[in-house]
Amino acid sequence: MSLSVTNGQSQGFASQTLEAAPTIVSTHMVACFINMITKKSISIFILSLLIPLTLFSFENPEILWRYTTGGRIITPPVEGSDGTVYFCSEDRFLYAINDVGELKWRTDIKDRITETLSIGFDGTIYVGSKRDYFIAINNKGEIIWKIKLKGSPVGAPAILTNGSLFIATNDGWFYSISHTGFIRWEIKLPDKPVSGPLISRDIYIALDNERLYAFNIDGVKLWTFLLSGNAETIALSKDNIFVGTKYSTLVSIDYSGRRLWNKSLSGPVKSVIILNEDFIVSAHGNIISMLDSEGNSVWSKTTRNLQIELVAYSNEIISLDSEGKISWFTLDGDNISQIKGGIPAGGISVSSDGKVYLSSRDWLFYKYGNNKFVKNNFNNYIWPSFRGGRENRGNFLNYNYFEQKNEINISSDYIYLMESSKSLDEQVLNDILDEIEKRLFNRQFDSGKSYLLGILELLAAGSVKSPLYENGQLVNEFPVIRSRAIDILGITGNFKTIKFLLDLLNYEWDDYVVRSIIKSLGNLKSDNDENISNGIYNYYNNNRSNISQSYLSQILQSVQKVTNYNGYANKKLLSVITNIFLTSSSKNIKELALDIINSIKK
Repeated sequence: MSLSVTNGQSQGFASQTLEAAPTIVSTHMVACFINMITKKSISIFILSLLIPLTLFSFENPEILWRYTTGGRIITPPVEGSDGTVYFCSEDRFLYAINDVGELKWRTDIKDRITETLSIGFDGTIYVGSKRDYFIAINNKGEIIWKIKLKGSPVGAPAILTNGSLFIATNDGWFYSISHTGFIRWEIKLPDKPVSGPLISRDIYIALDNERLYAFNIDGVKLWTFLLSGNAETIALSKDNIFVGTKYSTLVSIDYSGRRLWNKSLSGPVKSVIILNEDFIVSAHGNIISMLDSEGNSVWSKTTRNLQIELVAYSNEIISLDSEGKISWFTLDGDNISQIKGGIPAGGISVSSDGKVYLSSRDWLFYKYGNNKFVKNNFNNYIWPSFRGGRENRGNFLNYNYFEQKNEINISSDYIYLMESSKSLDEQVLNDILDEIEKRLFNRQFDSGKSYLLGILELLAAGSVKSPLYENGQLVNEFPVIRSRAIDILGITGNFKTIKFLLDLLNYEWDDYVVRSIIKSLGNLKSDNDENISNGIYNYYNNNRSNISQSYLSQILQSVQKVTNYNGYANKKLLSVITNIFLTSSSKNIKELALDIINSIKK
């Protein structure tokens, strides 16, 4: 059997003592040897036996190094692009360790840390705290920002390549957060999360009500799938979602939410990894099984203890059981080697060079493996594991679900896009917006994407800021195009975008565009300054006599997002809300204003 291996979810335990197991010959090899015995002499058989044993031998794993912290290691390890590994301890520190076990830096989070830990494509590390904070830290150990959520972050955030984050809390709130720390949206889930979120075509999260939910990146629920028990693990392939449940079921679902097949297994399905589009490996009870794409059994291996997690590297499957034993297997299910570990704790992951990182209860962080380098196979991976790291970021790195039509060369497209944005042809402008939107949303992260924001600003206010009339009639759709550019800025913009939109609001002539500006200001809510609050206040007071009821509704919705961001409103925003409540003739607007007032912390 020839398979290309991908990595899967990894969560597990640490190891302390060593117990090497002998190399085991695969059943296929044994069959070949028996055949040789019937035809060849004993001496030829012995020689033939030694050759494959040499080819398939595996150096016994050992502790390559260990690092001592001030508490249990409570998060799974994640690896950065330079080989630095990150983890958090109950001593409230985030640690950065180089690949030979030396401390690079540690950062005091000043709070009890949750199991939340991940790393973005730009190298930013994300940590959750028990006091409901979600924290971003750069690769020098400096806290960039932290925001207060409704509940403590749980699990690892799902991260898009444009930097957008999706994270859930133990109180059942689900958030979309920009890489700059702005909460773009928040929704209340029907129950608390038990697995996920993960991203491929959309966002998938399993809740404590035995259901899997699919949301798009705007937080709109797409579908719900009823499971046979709460989810223990979720894995994604190119075409399917695989969910292992507490009640011994593995189900295959397509991306429209339709059941393809389900298989009853023995014991809770704790871990699933995707080897390629044709093979799945699952850990259920004390059994490790390989299935084909239709759910048919290929092989099963029974072990002594409950299997907790599976990871894969190159042509090896690595498992972890409830006693902390780590085992290496071939793709045929033959045991290669194993090492006896310690008490289950924070997590297990595989490094970029095929070694195994372990977080433990004994306050130690381990790196296990051997000094024999195994060529990695990451370029064949379909679904890397969900926690982040060099090749483990929870979304598809090698598949783009959006058509790549007329792709523009990134090295030279700035001038092209800039010049095209000056066009008076609305089709050209829409094409430019399509291209920019694709770059910003479709998992093509560019850490220097500020030039795209600059071109969006030109489209929003530069060469097309004046209407074009013929015989008294508006003959272009530039207000619509400009509004679309502003809407994109409201999702992907940064702190500079806020100032741009506030300046644009002061001289904007089109009502349609004004509504988009106010909406985007609400989406870019921030508690770092009062610019948004002051801007909305000034606009309202300067234009209150001409503002329609629909305007009032949009203003209140933006104000609501700003106040919900941290629960507070300054005096200027309070005066806007109060004045709208007192002067509006609309019952719905009055009710919305009253809801906002009641939600503001006293």
